[in-house]
Amino acid sequence: MSGRAGSRHANPFISLAQAREIHRVEQKFGHLGRIKMQQKRLDDL
Repeated sequence: MSGRAGSRHANPFISLAQAREIHRVEQKFGHLGRIKMQQKRLDDL
């Protein structure tokens, strides 16, 4: 079981860095994403 997880995440530091980067981008552009979602809903109506 641990071997399977180890092969999926060969380097946990890369996963951590990616997660941190994604979180930072979401914080920076999260409001833009929400506005786009609202616009899409209005367009569907």
